[in-house]
Amino acid sequence: MKNKYLFTAVLLIVLTAFLAAITRVGGWQEGRKKEEFLVVTSFYPVYVAALNVTDGIEGVQVRCLTQPKTGCVHDYQLTTQDMRLLEQADVFVINGAGMETYLADVTARYPDLYVLDTSKGTVLLESMEDHDHDHAGGSGDDAHREGVQDKHYNAHIWMDMANYSVQIENIGNELGTVDSKHRKQYRDNADNYLAKVQELQEECRTLLDGKNKSVVSTHEAFLYFAQNMGWDVAKTVNMDENTALHAAQVNEVLEAVQQGQIYYLWTEEIYGERLTQLIQQEYSCKTVVLDTLVLPPQDSKTDQAGEKDAYLAGMRNNFEQIRKALSE
Repeated sequence: MKNKYLFTAVLLIVLTAFLAAITRVGGWQEGRKKEEFLVVTSFYPVYVAALNVTDGIEGVQVRCLTQPKTGCVHDYQLTTQDMRLLEQADVFVINGAGMETYLADVTARYPDLYVLDTSKGTVLLESMEDHDHDHAGGSGDDAHREGVQDKHYNAHIWMDMANYSVQIENIGNELGTVDSKHRKQYRDNADNYLAKVQELQEECRTLLDGKNKSVVSTHEAFLYFAQNMGWDVAKTVNMDENTALHAAQVNEVLEAVQQGQIYYLWTEEIYGERLTQLIQQEYSCKTVVLDTLVLPPQDSKTDQAGEKDAYLAGMRNNFEQIRKALSE
């Protein structure tokens, strides 16, 4: 009988020690999570903005959900790895305006995850995918309340530097709300980055010098770029960067150039060379190759320090392409 009690006592001691060890490990892991504030962003433009707003803040990490090879994320499908990353996130920073079509799946699975919608307060244009161009738009606040996907908004808001500045403001303010101990650092970083964006905006105004031109575009992202410059997009012929250039699309571009007496065609690099050859055979329209800034530049550094200036460098290069076209 004594042996039985002795065995029971020893077993209780071992179990108590085991449970205590588990508690210590669990507490350490929980403490580590609290020390590391993880900001996950939906794709590259908001990733770059978040890098600048969190620059140099100890214990804050920024990760991009989509891979660098991914362009616009209209039809992006979440992977198991994506969901694991979101499970660890303290904040999920999105572009908004309907860009992240998978957002409902994320919020359903992680109802307590703080979603930072950077489109709040931006000026939105209607999407060109399902209807003709109309400059009537709305604010990001209205879109957020009423449901942007039902309204078919053009989600490429970062291509207008005024909108991009609002996105930076939103990131700085809301990260400071969620992670209050670093509020001042977020605010200071946001202000510093905003100053750089506004300086580039002034360079743009000097470059254009009151010029107002009408263009044909092959991507609805350039509607925001035109809005930023005060130019008019007479027609947008949406092309899918994942498919080859179709004859019907080429004809649509040519007709738009001919009917509107357009002197500039804005397009992406994937279509630039062929469209230039086709158009210059019959028209004097100048093809200008622009970047939608959804991917890192090919010659950019791989570290985060090198990526912080990716938006400014990409936008400055776009303005340089416009300057060259104007000079010719």
